[in-house]
Amino acid sequence: MKRKILMLISFATPFLALANETPKSAINTFLSDWALPLLGLFMVSGAVHGLVKNADLIQNKNEQGMVLQGFLNAGKILLYYLLIIGVIIGVIAAVNGLSGSLRID
Repeated sequence: MKRKILMLISFATPFLALANETPKSAINTFLSDWALPLLGLFMVSGAVHGLVKNADLIQNKNEQGMVLQGFLNAGKILLYYLLIIGVIIGVIAAVNGLSGSLRID
């Protein structure tokens, strides 16, 4: 019986630590641990996507002299990714600025 109680306490300890955490700190922890690295990965994937999609123009395979156009297209794709990231960061900032209390006047 004593062993079962000790096992239950050892399994419940992480959940008890989460119970002491406020929702805002839980969201901030999620944002710093997961969302920020994912946004960085999204930005790098945008750069790779732009370069891969315009690889023929950048390498000048057809010898048409379109290298600059390839880099401009890749930059435009990266700019779209950066705009999406900016919108996501703006929404996160707006959510962090909200108060968690309900006021009825």
